[in-house]
Amino acid sequence: MRKAARWLVAFGLCGLLHAQTAGLALRLTHDVLRVSVPWPGDMHALAELAQQGGVALRWRFVLARVRSWWLPDEEIGELVITRTLAPDLLAGGWRVHEEPSGLSWHVDALSQALKRLAVIQDFPAFDRSLLQSGARYRLQLEVERYAGTTVPTGWWARLWVSPIFSLSAEFRAP
Repeated sequence: MRKAARWLVAFGLCGLLHAQTAGLALRLTHDVLRVSVPWPGDMHALAELAQQGGVALRWRFVLARVRSWWLPDEEIGELVITRTLAPDLLAGGWRVHEEPSGLSWHVDALSQALKRLAVIQDFPAFDRSLLQSGARYRLQLEVERYAGTTVPTGWWARLWVSPIFSLSAEFRAP
């Protein structure tokens, strides 16, 4: 009985570890580290929030150089992207807005707007000059969801909201 319980716990831990690293795709070009992240779950909750007045997602990427076990990882950079989705009452359809870039998209269908909101595709995240050849790096992602289009920006904002999911990937710079 105890062996069976141990196997179930070990299987469960392996499943969690796999879920945390699955889905985060990295591509290193000659000048930039590009990131792709598909939405890991069902979009029905996002669609319901959008129809109630809006939804916002904050994507927080942290790039760190992995060090030996006795030294803490060295944080190289942090990137925060905030995307909001709200109904466009004047023109009809949906408006997706991204900060800090200031990009804004008008989309007719909610399904297209949700894809623009919740999928990061080949996004230029970090400059390659930050990476040292042969060093190991870890890219961590946390995504927070907010009802409405207002996202708190103060230092206390991360104290009130926990991420709805997080992913992590390790790689070695060529």
